[in-house]
Amino acid sequence: MLGNLTFLSLHDNKLSGSFPIEICMLSSLSVIDVGINNLTGSIPEAIENLSSLTFLALAFNNFSCAIPSTIGNLTSLKVLYLNANQLSGSIPPEVGKHKFITDLGLVDNKLNGSLPLEMNNFTFLKEFEIPPQLGNLMKLEVLNLSHNELFGSIPTTFDNMLSLTDVIISYNHLKEIKTSSQPKIMAFQEEKALSTRAVSSQHSFQLIPVILLLMLASSDSVAKAEVVGQEAEALLKWKASLDNNTSSLSLLSSWIGNSNCNWDGISCNSFGSITQINLTFSGLRGTLHAFNFSAFPCLMSLNLSHNAIFGTIPSEIEFLKSLQILDLSGNNINGSIPHEVGMLGNLTILSLKDNNLSGNLPTEICMLNSLSVINVADNNLMGSIPEAIGNLISLKELYLMGNQLIGNIPPEVGKLKFLTHLGLVGNKLNGSLPSELNNFTFLNSSKSSR
Repeated sequence: MLGNLTFLSLHDNKLSGSFPIEICMLSSLSVIDVGINNLTGSIPEAIENLSSLTFLALAFNNFSCAIPSTIGNLTSLKVLYLNANQLSGSIPPEVGKHKFITDLGLVDNKLNGSLPLEMNNFTFLKEFEIPPQLGNLMKLEVLNLSHNELFGSIPTTFDNMLSLTDVIISYNHLKEIKTSSQPKIMAFQEEKALSTRAVSSQHSFQLIPVILLLMLASSDSVAKAEVVGQEAEALLKWKASLDNNTSSLSLLSSWIGNSNCNWDGISCNSFGSITQINLTFSGLRGTLHAFNFSAFPCLMSLNLSHNAIFGTIPSEIEFLKSLQILDLSGNNINGSIPHEVGMLGNLTILSLKDNNLSGNLPTEICMLNSLSVINVADNNLMGSIPEAIGNLISLKELYLMGNQLIGNIPPEVGKLKFLTHLGLVGNKLNGSLPSELNNFTFLNSSKSSR
Protein backbone atom coordinates (compact mmCIF):
# COMPACT_ATOMS: atom_id res chain seq x y z
CA MET A 1 0.00 0.00 0.00
CA LEU A 2 2.98 2.31 0.50
CA GLY A 3 4.70 1.35 -2.73
CA ASN A 4 4.69 4.94 -3.99
CA LEU A 5 5.97 6.48 -0.74
CA THR A 6 8.92 8.79 -1.42
CA PHE A 7 9.46 10.63 1.90
CA LEU A 8 9.70 8.97 5.33
CA SER A 9 10.63 11.09 8.34
CA LEU A 10 10.29 9.68 11.87
CA HIS A 11 13.18 11.52 13.49
CA ASP A 12 13.29 12.75 17.08
CA ASN A 13 10.83 10.29 18.59
CA LYS A 14 11.25 7.37 21.01
CA LEU A 15 11.24 4.57 18.48
CA SER A 16 12.98 1.35 19.54
CA GLY A 17 13.71 -2.06 18.09
CA SER A 18 15.43 -2.82 14.82
CA PHE A 19 15.16 -1.16 11.43
CA PRO A 20 12.17 -2.88 9.74
CA ILE A 21 13.31 -4.91 6.74
CA GLU A 22 9.97 -4.10 5.12
CA ILE A 23 11.08 -0.49 4.63
CA CYS A 24 13.73 -1.80 2.25
CA MET A 25 10.93 -2.93 -0.04
CA LEU A 26 9.65 0.63 -0.59
CA SER A 27 11.69 1.18 -3.72
CA SER A 28 10.26 4.66 -4.40
CA LEU A 29 11.71 6.16 -1.23
CA SER A 30 14.07 9.05 -1.80
CA VAL A 31 14.29 10.28 1.81
CA ILE A 32 14.60 8.30 5.07
CA ASP A 33 15.17 10.19 8.31
CA VAL A 34 14.92 8.12 11.51
CA GLY A 35 17.59 10.02 13.42
CA ILE A 36 17.41 10.71 17.18
CA ASN A 37 15.61 7.56 18.29
CA ASN A 38 16.54 4.36 20.14
CA LEU A 39 16.83 1.99 17.20
CA THR A 40 19.17 -0.98 17.64
CA GLY A 41 20.54 -3.90 15.68
CA SER A 42 22.36 -3.77 12.37
CA ILE A 43 21.70 -1.76 9.25
CA PRO A 44 20.02 -4.31 6.95
CA GLU A 45 21.93 -5.35 3.84
CA ALA A 46 18.66 -5.16 1.93
CA ILE A 47 18.91 -1.38 2.13
CA GLU A 48 20.53 -1.66 -1.29
CA ASN A 49 17.02 -2.13 -2.72
CA LEU A 50 16.28 1.56 -2.16
CA SER A 51 17.88 2.64 -5.41
CA SER A 52 16.05 6.00 -5.45
CA LEU A 53 17.37 7.03 -2.06
CA THR A 54 19.10 10.43 -1.96
CA PHE A 55 18.93 11.16 1.79
CA LEU A 56 19.58 8.60 4.56
CA ALA A 57 19.78 9.72 8.20
CA LEU A 58 20.27 7.02 10.87
CA ALA A 59 22.25 9.22 13.26
CA PHE A 60 21.86 9.34 17.05
CA ASN A 61 20.56 5.80 17.53
CA ASN A 62 22.20 2.61 18.77
CA PHE A 63 22.83 0.76 15.52
CA SER A 64 25.65 -1.75 15.91
CA CYS A 65 27.74 -4.16 13.80
CA ALA A 66 29.48 -3.17 10.59
CA ILE A 67 28.32 -0.80 7.90
CA PRO A 68 26.97 -3.14 5.22
CA SER A 69 28.93 -3.08 1.98
CA THR A 70 25.62 -3.10 0.09
CA ILE A 71 25.12 0.53 1.13
CA GLY A 72 27.49 1.32 -1.73
CA ASN A 73 24.75 0.33 -4.19
CA LEU A 74 22.77 3.44 -3.25
CA THR A 75 24.45 5.32 -6.07
CA SER A 76 21.98 8.25 -5.99
CA LEU A 77 22.76 9.02 -2.35
CA LYS A 78 23.69 12.64 -1.60
CA VAL A 79 23.38 12.77 2.20
CA LEU A 80 24.42 9.96 4.58
CA TYR A 81 24.32 10.43 8.36
CA LEU A 82 25.46 7.39 10.40
CA ASN A 83 27.08 9.34 13.24
CA ALA A 84 26.46 8.76 16.96
CA ASN A 85 25.78 5.03 16.86
CA GLN A 86 27.69 1.89 17.88
CA LEU A 87 28.85 0.90 14.42
CA SER A 88 32.07 -1.12 14.35
CA GLY A 89 34.56 -2.51 11.87
CA SER A 90 36.08 -0.60 8.99
CA ILE A 91 34.47 1.77 6.53
CA PRO A 92 33.65 -0.43 3.52
CA PRO A 93 35.37 0.65 0.30
CA GLU A 94 32.00 0.36 -1.46
CA VAL A 95 31.12 3.70 0.17
CA GLY A 96 33.29 5.19 -2.56
CA LYS A 97 30.51 4.44 -5.06
CA HIS A 98 28.58 7.41 -3.65
CA LYS A 99 30.00 9.79 -6.21
CA PHE A 100 27.30 12.40 -5.62
CA ILE A 101 27.62 12.48 -1.82
CA THR A 102 27.65 16.00 -0.39
CA ASP A 103 27.20 15.35 3.35
CA LEU A 104 28.73 12.42 5.26
CA GLY A 105 28.60 11.83 9.02
CA LEU A 106 30.45 8.90 10.62
CA VAL A 107 31.74 10.37 13.89
CA ASP A 108 30.98 8.93 17.36
CA ASN A 109 31.01 5.25 16.41
CA LYS A 110 33.45 2.39 17.04
CA LEU A 111 34.87 2.29 13.54
CA ASN A 112 38.47 1.28 13.00
CA GLY A 113 40.94 0.81 10.19
CA SER A 114 41.90 3.39 7.59
CA LEU A 115 39.84 5.62 5.34
CA PRO A 116 39.27 3.78 2.04
CA LEU A 117 41.08 5.21 -0.96
CA GLU A 118 37.77 5.01 -2.80
CA MET A 119 36.60 8.04 -0.80
CA ASN A 120 38.68 10.09 -3.23
CA ASN A 121 35.61 9.81 -5.47
CA PHE A 122 33.71 12.19 -3.19
CA THR A 123 34.20 15.17 -5.47
CA PHE A 124 30.90 16.75 -4.36
CA LEU A 125 31.50 16.33 -0.61
CA LYS A 126 30.71 19.54 1.30
CA GLU A 127 31.09 18.42 4.91
CA PHE A 128 33.19 15.82 6.68
CA GLU A 129 33.94 15.36 10.35
CA ILE A 130 37.47 14.96 11.71
CA PRO A 131 37.76 11.25 12.59
CA PRO A 132 38.79 10.66 16.22
CA GLN A 133 41.30 8.05 15.02
CA LEU A 134 43.64 10.93 14.19
CA GLY A 135 44.43 11.00 17.87
CA ASN A 136 46.28 7.73 17.48
CA LEU A 137 49.04 9.47 15.54
CA MET A 138 51.11 10.04 18.67
CA LYS A 139 54.30 10.84 16.74
CA LEU A 140 52.71 13.35 14.39
CA GLU A 141 54.39 16.76 14.63
CA VAL A 142 52.62 18.90 12.00
CA LEU A 143 48.91 18.80 11.06
CA ASN A 144 47.43 21.02 8.34
CA LEU A 145 43.70 20.60 7.67
CA SER A 146 42.99 24.19 6.65
CA HIS A 147 40.78 25.38 3.80
CA ASN A 148 38.43 22.41 3.80
CA GLU A 149 34.78 21.79 4.67
CA LEU A 150 35.41 20.02 8.00
CA PHE A 151 32.62 20.41 10.54
CA GLY A 152 31.62 19.14 13.96
CA SER A 153 33.87 19.09 17.00
CA ILE A 154 37.60 18.71 17.58
CA PRO A 155 37.93 15.11 18.84
CA THR A 156 39.01 14.65 22.45
CA THR A 157 41.61 12.19 21.14
CA PHE A 158 43.67 15.20 20.00
CA ASP A 159 45.00 15.31 23.56
CA ASN A 160 46.86 12.07 22.81
CA MET A 161 49.01 13.63 20.10
CA LEU A 162 51.91 14.46 22.40
CA SER A 163 54.41 15.16 19.62
CA LEU A 164 52.22 17.66 17.77
CA THR A 165 53.89 21.07 17.60
CA ASP A 166 52.09 22.80 14.72
CA VAL A 167 48.48 22.63 13.60
CA ILE A 168 46.60 24.67 11.02
CA ILE A 169 42.86 24.06 10.83
CA SER A 170 41.54 27.47 9.85
CA TYR A 171 38.84 28.07 7.25
CA ASN A 172 36.58 25.17 8.14
CA HIS A 173 33.23 24.92 9.93
CA LEU A 174 34.36 23.55 13.27
CA LYS A 175 32.45 24.21 16.44
CA GLU A 176 32.44 22.86 20.02
CA ILE A 177 35.58 22.30 22.07
CA LYS A 178 35.51 18.87 23.67
CA THR A 179 39.01 18.57 25.04
CA SER A 180 40.37 18.80 28.57
CA SER A 181 42.10 22.04 27.71
CA GLN A 182 39.16 24.43 27.72
CA PRO A 183 40.56 26.43 30.69
CA LYS A 184 43.74 26.94 28.68
CA ILE A 185 41.64 28.36 25.87
CA MET A 186 39.97 30.88 28.11
CA ALA A 187 43.30 31.95 29.54
CA PHE A 188 44.70 32.34 26.05
CA GLN A 189 41.71 34.44 25.05
CA GLU A 190 42.25 36.78 27.98
CA GLU A 191 45.81 37.33 26.81
CA LYS A 192 44.42 38.52 23.43
CA ALA A 193 47.04 36.42 21.69
CA LEU A 194 44.88 34.67 19.12
CA SER A 195 46.74 33.16 16.22
CA THR A 196 45.94 31.16 13.11
CA ARG A 197 48.92 28.96 13.83
CA ALA A 198 49.62 27.11 17.03
CA VAL A 199 52.79 27.83 18.93
CA SER A 200 55.29 25.12 19.77
CA SER A 201 54.58 23.24 22.94
CA GLN A 202 55.28 20.06 24.81
CA HIS A 203 51.64 19.11 24.95
CA SER A 204 48.94 19.26 22.31
CA PHE A 205 46.40 21.05 24.50
CA GLN A 206 48.36 24.26 24.00
CA LEU A 207 47.41 24.07 20.33
CA ILE A 208 43.77 24.47 21.13
CA PRO A 209 43.72 28.31 21.05
CA VAL A 210 43.69 27.83 17.29
CA ILE A 211 40.27 26.23 17.74
CA LEU A 212 39.10 29.25 19.70
CA LEU A 213 40.02 31.43 16.75
CA LEU A 214 37.98 29.16 14.52
CA MET A 215 35.03 29.49 16.84
CA LEU A 216 35.25 33.25 16.61
CA ALA A 217 36.18 33.62 12.95
CA SER A 218 34.78 30.66 11.03
CA SER A 219 32.68 28.64 13.44
CA ASP A 220 29.84 26.58 12.07
CA SER A 221 28.02 26.71 15.40
CA VAL A 222 27.60 30.46 15.06
CA ALA A 223 26.34 30.02 11.50
CA LYS A 224 23.83 27.36 12.54
CA ALA A 225 22.55 29.55 15.40
CA GLU A 226 22.05 32.37 12.94
CA VAL A 227 20.15 30.05 10.59
CA VAL A 228 17.83 28.89 13.37
CA GLY A 229 17.20 32.49 14.41
CA GLN A 230 16.47 33.67 10.90
CA GLU A 231 14.09 30.77 10.32
CA ALA A 232 11.96 31.71 13.33
CA GLU A 233 12.03 35.37 12.34
CA ALA A 234 10.98 34.56 8.77
CA LEU A 235 8.04 32.41 9.87
CA LEU A 236 6.81 35.00 12.34
CA LYS A 237 6.99 37.69 9.66
CA TRP A 238 4.99 35.50 7.28
CA LYS A 239 2.46 34.71 10.01
CA ALA A 240 1.96 38.45 10.56
CA SER A 241 1.14 38.88 6.86
CA LEU A 242 -1.70 36.35 6.93
CA ASP A 243 -5.37 37.33 7.16
CA ASN A 244 -6.13 37.65 10.88
CA ASN A 245 -9.85 37.15 10.27
CA THR A 246 -9.36 33.44 9.57
CA SER A 247 -8.63 30.49 11.81
CA SER A 248 -4.96 30.65 10.87
CA LEU A 249 -3.86 32.72 13.84
CA SER A 250 -5.43 30.37 16.39
CA LEU A 251 -3.91 27.42 14.55
CA LEU A 252 -0.50 29.10 14.67
CA SER A 253 -0.82 30.12 18.32
CA SER A 254 2.25 27.99 19.12
CA TRP A 255 4.33 30.20 16.83
CA ILE A 256 5.87 32.43 19.48
CA GLY A 257 9.44 32.94 20.64
CA ASN A 258 12.40 31.26 18.96
CA SER A 259 11.66 27.58 19.72
CA ASN A 260 10.41 27.00 16.19
CA CYS A 261 11.12 23.25 16.29
CA ASN A 262 8.24 22.94 18.79
CA TRP A 263 5.78 24.91 16.68
CA ASP A 264 2.78 23.22 15.07
CA GLY A 265 3.51 22.07 11.54
CA ILE A 266 7.28 22.41 11.91
CA SER A 267 9.89 19.64 11.93
CA CYS A 268 13.63 20.09 12.40
CA ASN A 269 16.79 18.06 11.98
CA SER A 270 19.22 17.22 14.78
CA PHE A 271 20.95 20.60 14.33
CA GLY A 272 17.72 22.56 14.90
CA SER A 273 17.26 23.63 11.28
CA ILE A 274 13.78 23.37 9.79
CA THR A 275 13.38 20.47 7.35
CA GLN A 276 9.58 20.29 6.99
CA ILE A 277 6.72 22.78 6.99
CA ASN A 278 3.38 20.96 6.89
CA LEU A 279 0.35 23.24 7.17
CA THR A 280 -2.11 21.39 4.95
CA PHE A 281 -5.83 22.06 5.65
CA SER A 282 -4.90 24.82 8.11
CA GLY A 283 -7.30 27.55 7.00
CA LEU A 284 -4.48 29.87 6.01
CA ARG A 285 -5.38 32.91 3.92
CA GLY A 286 -2.71 35.15 2.48
CA THR A 287 0.13 35.22 -0.02
CA LEU A 288 3.66 33.86 -0.25
CA HIS A 289 5.21 37.26 -0.92
CA ALA A 290 6.20 37.78 2.72
CA PHE A 291 7.66 34.27 2.93
CA ASN A 292 11.46 34.57 3.04
CA PHE A 293 12.50 31.48 1.10
CA SER A 294 16.20 32.22 1.52
CA ALA A 295 15.90 31.72 5.30
CA PHE A 296 15.42 27.93 5.00
CA PRO A 297 18.59 26.28 3.64
CA CYS A 298 17.67 22.82 4.98
CA LEU A 299 13.96 22.76 4.09
CA MET A 300 13.13 19.49 2.35
CA SER A 301 9.32 19.53 2.36
CA LEU A 302 6.94 22.47 2.00
CA ASN A 303 3.27 21.46 2.17
CA LEU A 304 0.77 24.33 2.20
CA SER A 305 -1.93 22.43 0.33
CA HIS A 306 -5.68 22.97 0.71
CA ASN A 307 -5.65 26.46 2.17
CA ALA A 308 -6.71 29.82 0.75
CA ILE A 309 -3.32 31.07 -0.42
CA PHE A 310 -3.62 33.48 -3.33
CA GLY A 311 -1.32 35.59 -5.45
CA THR A 312 1.63 34.27 -7.43
CA ILE A 313 4.48 31.89 -6.63
CA PRO A 314 7.49 34.17 -5.99
CA SER A 315 10.59 33.60 -8.10
CA GLU A 316 12.57 33.57 -4.82
CA ILE A 317 11.41 29.97 -4.36
CA GLU A 318 14.66 29.07 -6.13
CA PHE A 319 16.48 29.60 -2.80
CA LEU A 320 15.02 26.36 -1.39
CA LYS A 321 18.01 24.37 -2.63
CA SER A 322 17.32 21.36 -0.36
CA LEU A 323 13.63 21.12 -1.25
CA GLN A 324 12.40 17.68 -2.29
CA ILE A 325 8.63 18.04 -1.90
CA LEU A 326 6.62 21.11 -2.93
CA ASP A 327 2.86 20.84 -2.46
CA LEU A 328 0.81 24.00 -3.00
CA SER A 329 -2.26 22.20 -4.38
CA GLY A 330 -5.82 23.19 -3.56
CA ASN A 331 -5.27 26.94 -3.20
CA ASN A 332 -6.11 30.04 -5.23
CA ILE A 333 -2.64 30.71 -6.63
CA ASN A 334 -2.57 32.48 -9.99
CA GLY A 335 -0.01 33.66 -12.49
CA SER A 336 2.49 31.40 -14.19
CA ILE A 337 4.72 28.69 -12.76
CA PRO A 338 8.02 30.54 -12.25
CA HIS A 339 10.95 29.35 -14.33
CA GLU A 340 12.99 29.40 -11.11
CA VAL A 341 11.29 26.15 -10.04
CA GLY A 342 13.77 24.57 -12.42
CA MET A 343 16.54 25.56 -9.97
CA LEU A 344 15.24 23.13 -7.31
CA GLY A 345 17.63 20.35 -8.25
CA ASN A 346 16.62 17.97 -5.43
CA LEU A 347 12.87 18.15 -6.10
CA THR A 348 11.13 14.77 -6.29
CA ILE A 349 7.45 15.77 -5.95
CA LEU A 350 5.85 18.86 -7.51
CA SER A 351 2.14 19.25 -6.81
CA LEU A 352 0.41 22.47 -7.91
CA LYS A 353 -2.96 21.00 -8.88
CA ASP A 354 -6.31 22.73 -8.38
CA ASN A 355 -5.17 26.35 -8.56
CA ASN A 356 -5.60 29.15 -11.11
CA LEU A 357 -2.17 28.89 -12.71
CA SER A 358 -1.80 30.00 -16.32
CA GLY A 359 0.91 30.29 -18.95
CA ASN A 360 3.08 27.50 -20.27
CA LEU A 361 4.57 24.56 -18.41
CA PRO A 362 8.17 25.80 -17.99
CA THR A 363 10.74 23.75 -19.87
CA GLU A 364 13.11 24.34 -16.92
CA ILE A 365 11.08 21.80 -14.93
CA CYS A 366 12.26 19.20 -17.42
CA MET A 367 15.81 19.60 -16.08
CA LEU A 368 14.82 18.24 -12.65
CA ASN A 369 15.94 14.66 -13.22
CA SER A 370 15.03 13.62 -9.65
CA LEU A 371 11.33 14.29 -10.18
CA SER A 372 9.08 11.29 -9.65
CA VAL A 373 5.71 13.12 -9.52
CA ILE A 374 4.39 16.15 -11.43
CA ASN A 375 0.80 17.13 -10.71
CA VAL A 376 -0.37 20.39 -12.29
CA ALA A 377 -3.92 19.19 -13.03
CA ASP A 378 -6.98 21.45 -12.92
CA ASN A 379 -5.35 24.77 -13.73
CA ASN A 380 -5.39 26.98 -16.82
CA LEU A 381 -2.03 26.05 -18.30
CA MET A 382 -1.69 26.69 -22.01
CA GLY A 383 0.75 25.93 -24.78
CA SER A 384 2.12 22.53 -25.71
CA ILE A 385 3.65 19.76 -23.66
CA PRO A 386 7.40 20.44 -23.88
CA GLU A 387 9.40 17.84 -25.77
CA ALA A 388 12.03 17.99 -23.01
CA ILE A 389 9.56 16.15 -20.74
CA GLY A 390 11.32 13.03 -21.99
CA ASN A 391 14.40 13.99 -19.96
CA LEU A 392 12.58 13.16 -16.70
CA ILE A 393 13.60 9.51 -16.76
CA SER A 394 12.73 9.01 -13.06
CA LEU A 395 9.16 10.26 -13.51
CA LYS A 396 6.48 7.85 -12.30
CA GLU A 397 3.36 10.04 -12.20
CA LEU A 398 2.42 12.82 -14.63
CA TYR A 399 -0.91 14.62 -14.20
CA LEU A 400 -1.66 17.33 -16.77
CA MET A 401 -5.45 16.93 -17.07
CA GLY A 402 -7.93 19.76 -16.76
CA ASN A 403 -5.86 22.46 -18.49
CA GLN A 404 -5.82 24.19 -21.90
CA LEU A 405 -2.85 22.36 -23.38
CA ILE A 406 -2.74 22.16 -27.18
CA GLY A 407 -0.81 20.37 -29.90
CA ASN A 408 0.34 16.79 -30.19
CA ILE A 409 1.48 14.48 -27.42
CA PRO A 410 5.24 14.58 -28.01
CA PRO A 411 6.77 11.17 -28.77
CA GLU A 412 9.46 11.98 -26.17
CA VAL A 413 6.87 11.07 -23.53
CA GLY A 414 7.66 7.49 -24.51
CA LYS A 415 11.07 7.86 -22.82
CA LEU A 416 9.32 7.87 -19.43
CA LYS A 417 9.66 4.12 -19.10
CA PHE A 418 8.87 4.00 -15.38
CA LEU A 419 5.63 5.95 -15.68
CA THR A 420 2.77 4.36 -13.74
CA HIS A 421 0.14 7.13 -13.94
CA LEU A 422 -0.53 9.47 -16.87
CA GLY A 423 -3.35 12.03 -16.94
CA LEU A 424 -4.00 14.12 -20.06
CA VAL A 425 -7.82 14.30 -20.23
CA GLY A 426 -9.64 17.63 -20.41
CA ASN A 427 -7.16 19.47 -22.65
CA LYS A 428 -7.18 20.52 -26.32
CA LEU A 429 -4.61 18.02 -27.54
CA ASN A 430 -4.86 16.69 -31.07
CA GLY A 431 -3.18 14.23 -33.38
CA SER A 432 -2.63 10.53 -32.81
CA LEU A 433 -1.18 8.70 -29.86
CA PRO A 434 2.58 8.26 -30.39
CA SER A 435 3.71 4.69 -30.95
CA GLU A 436 6.37 5.35 -28.30
CA LEU A 437 3.66 5.02 -25.66
CA ASN A 438 4.08 1.27 -26.07
CA ASN A 439 7.13 1.65 -23.83
CA PHE A 440 4.85 2.22 -20.83
CA THR A 441 5.22 -1.28 -19.39
CA PHE A 442 4.56 -0.02 -15.84
CA LEU A 443 1.51 2.12 -16.64
CA ASN A 444 -1.42 1.51 -14.28
CA SER A 445 -3.83 4.12 -15.59
CA SER A 446 -3.98 6.60 -18.44
CA LYS A 447 -6.44 9.41 -18.98
CA SER A 448 -6.01 10.97 -22.40
CA SER A 449 -8.10 13.62 -24.07
CA ARG A 450 -10.61 12.49 -26.67
